[in-house]
Amino acid sequence: MSDVEERSSSSSSVSSQQPANEVTIRMPRRVDHTYHDYANYRVDLLRPSDPDYTAFHGGNRKSANNFPAKLHSILSNSEYGHIIRWMPHGRAWKIFNKDLMVSEVIPKYWGQTKYESFSRQLSGWGFKRLHQAGPDFRAYYHECFLRGLPFLTKLMKRVAATNQGKLLPHPDGEPNFYSIDIRHPLPDSADHPPPPNPPMPPMMYPQYPPHLQPAPHPPQPPIFVGSPPGDPPAFHQKHVH
Repeated sequence: MSDVEERSSSSSSVSSQQPANEVTIRMPRRVDHTYHDYANYRVDLLRPSDPDYTAFHGGNRKSANNFPAKLHSILSNSEYGHIIRWMPHGRAWKIFNKDLMVSEVIPKYWGQTKYESFSRQLSGWGFKRLHQAGPDFRAYYHECFLRGLPFLTKLMKRVAATNQGKLLPHPDGEPNFYSIDIRHPLPDSADHPPPPNPPMPPMMYPQYPPHLQPAPHPPQPPIFVGSPPGDPPAFHQKHVH
């Protein structure tokens, strides 16, 4: 083979390995609605070695007056029920009068009058919005923000900012709080606890049906999509972050 033929053959081989019209397609990023229910979370079972121990025993007074704690106290105040209130299951909440929220509530508790700033705080603290059609449409939720359990707000932390762009809504992956409430009802308020339940770890509700749920990467808590009738099995408490 001549030098010209060899160079031609080499060039042809390289071009066949590099398609001229190659396009990289990126799938849109959607909101992750995997949900861990903390309705039966037991602070008294925490050990000093547990990651959540310092949130309740570390003497951090800031958590008692942070954004989630103030918001929880507002929702627990019936005076604002015509403006902002819990949904019937107590795992999400909704603003029913945005104008009064801006003119009466936000200035009193946060010293400013811009709803956009309030909305940014919600995102910064990890609240997610529901987009599925129904009574919870446009409500907000956080797995550690539950009616009647204000102490859980101590587990909430600000979400680190990312440069990955805005996430798309994912209505089909949103948790069904009404079905969860049937099995694990929440108290109406901190002064009126629900019927006692046995100690349980945070229940995990995947955002996909069981047959589409990807294999978990250790360490992971058990995945619970439902339980058979009767008493639930006993588990040692695990903490999920």
